Amino acid sequence: MKPSLELINPAAGDVKGHVGSFREDLNAIGLAGAGLMALLVLAAILNYLDRLAISQLGPTLLKELSLNRTEWGWINSAFSLVYIFTSFFGGMWIDRIGVRKGLAISVIIWALAAMGHASATGFWSLCGWRMLLALGEGPGTAAMVRAPAD
Repeated sequence: MKPSLELINPAAGDVKGHVGSFREDLNAIGLAGAGLMALLVLAAILNYLDRLAISQLGPTLLKELSLNRTEWGWINSAFSLVYIFTSFFGGMWIDRIGVRKGLAISVIIWALAAMGHASATGFWSLCGWRMLLALGEGPGTAAMVRAPAD
């Protein structure tokens, strides 16, 4: 059953164009599609937890890596600028190479950069790992949004 954009009034018994139950939707996309959606949701959750974790670790990182607040601001700004750039142009890149390949490359970059944070010894190394992380996250987000349509 195809969803309709018509307004319905269930109280009046008008259910024409009703999308259907969760079970019907699951049958329509299949078990593999549901599994893919679950993986995409998990990846999105991990992506946002990563951003939350770095903000919560800020005071500890300032102390451990002998950073001042200005350097911390530059590190976060560098991440944000690369993320904005790669989110915009990453979407075009995903369109060009395909969701599957683009998402795989993005997740590999994201995972390596996330692991690399543990080796950061100061401003430049942490800034580099954060920028590399943004390089993987930007197109990855575009791919996760596009994947269900493909």
